Amino acid sequence: KTLLNAIEIRELDRKAIDEGGIRGEILMAAAGLGVAEQARAHVPPGSQIIVLCGGGNNGGDGFVAARALSCSGFAVHVFCCVAGDQIHGDALSAHDELISLSEVPVVYHCQGDPSSAASDSINDGQQSICLEAQKFAERLGGALPNAGLIIDAMLGTGLSNDLRAPYDSIVRMINADDTPVLSVDLPTGIDSDTGTVCGEAIFADWTLALAYPKRGHALFPGAAHAGELMVADIGIPSRFTDSLQASVCLLEPADGPGLLPMRTCDSHKGSFGHLVVWAGDLTTPGAALLTLSGALRAGVGLVTWAATKDTIAAAPYRPPEVMLRFLGNVPGRLPAQEELSKDATAMVIGPGLQCLRSNDGNPDGCPDAFVDFVSTAEIPVVLDAEALNLVARGGAGALGKRAVKRPLVLTPHPKEAARLLSTDVQSLQADRIGAARCLASKTSAIVVLKGAGTVVASPKGKAAVVGAGNPGMATGGTGDVLAGIIGAFLASALLPFDAACLGALLHACAGDEAAKKHGQTGLIASDLVQAMGTVLSGWNR
Repeated sequence: KTLLNAIEIRELDRKAIDEGGIRGEILMAAAGLGVAEQARAHVPPGSQIIVLCGGGNNGGDGFVAARALSCSGFAVHVFCCVAGDQIHGDALSAHDELISLSEVPVVYHCQGDPSSAASDSINDGQQSICLEAQKFAERLGGALPNAGLIIDAMLGTGLSNDLRAPYDSIVRMINADDTPVLSVDLPTGIDSDTGTVCGEAIFADWTLALAYPKRGHALFPGAAHAGELMVADIGIPSRFTDSLQASVCLLEPADGPGLLPMRTCDSHKGSFGHLVVWAGDLTTPGAALLTLSGALRAGVGLVTWAATKDTIAAAPYRPPEVMLRFLGNVPGRLPAQEELSKDATAMVIGPGLQCLRSNDGNPDGCPDAFVDFVSTAEIPVVLDAEALNLVARGGAGALGKRAVKRPLVLTPHPKEAARLLSTDVQSLQADRIGAARCLASKTSAIVVLKGAGTVVASPKGKAAVVGAGNPGMATGGTGDVLAGIIGAFLASALLPFDAACLGALLHACAGDEAAKKHGQTGLIASDLVQAMGTVLSGWNR
């Protein structure tokens, strides 16, 4: 699925109206009727429904839905978070039609003197009334106990600053209540581009995205506020979306088979590549073993563990399918490229590789020497963990300045990515897509920014957000498994961006499958390796 940002949403609306000849009120009517249809699916006939509306298009969708639901026999109460004279554009037409053609009571929030804020469309009788903040809140609070559903049509997309009155207090009131919430397009308080919470945000049970899902639906914490996500077709022709050339997509479990080719009947182990994994140390051999296991289960033809004899001897167990490559344990010397990568089609470097932590002047702890080493590789390379931290000490831009011969894939978690970008984790998490793209551009590498809503980004700006995974995966070693999976797909000659997307998706789906068996709290990294087979079998691969 394409994930749009606020600029793309506005451009899509413009194209539909200016180039497609579709009037704005027609799009609003389609959106509002879609909201009403979803509302009917979630509450019994005749239930009381509260519709919270703002003054813009999101509120207009709410006005349309309110009228449609009233006509269907529901007891609808509209609470408008602005005065009548602050409703504008197509939303005003939808509002006026609601007032003139139905008996839905409307309560308006007014600043200062209610009489000065009332518009001509507000009735003087009991059907419509304009109240100052405290009385507005009291009226809304009095209606909540009898409501079967709340429709959140306050702000939708386009919000980038913290919520102001009265929206912030209304959001707190709704979140404190247990009435189910259906949000229109986006829960109020969520940034549509980054998924960040703008001070306060509605926790919806369902969110109906209009036309297309937005980035804030897939990025956390916005994804946690959206509840179950649905998408409504509001009649915008697909050719207008195609012309946007939107660069961000959502990866879902159903996308897996399309990314992973079927094996032909005459395949052999050479068909799926040879991965070398330079990982592990005396106290961290497990990191290497998890990387190797992830690669094997992802279907690589051959896998070799490159490490010192002491490290390999310290490993309590290794898969019998793994070949060994003993590296010399000479202080101050990186392995020769031929020594490390002979006969291989891809490499993974870094998980548990503590020798790269050295910063005593030796080449193996020197960022410049390591960047030179990576840049001269004749095969694709995945850099993870200690390899990323070593690069960060020399500055991420050092990679981008080298004429790297073969594709690079970086797999940082947020703290590692923050080091590479010389920023802090909080700033990075506030715009995960932007951060991943920036790092990809700086390093001329594919970047897999791990975490809730893993982001894959290319140096040219293309990005994907993984719509799978769970908090149980926040445990040591799961990133090592991911590095092995991506390395396996690179070794089998998948395109680098596709290998990274497929690896991140398979990893997340395996986490979800493992959680079914072990729960999230009891999940450990090796559970993912076992679950990968179930996922791949489900993909018919």
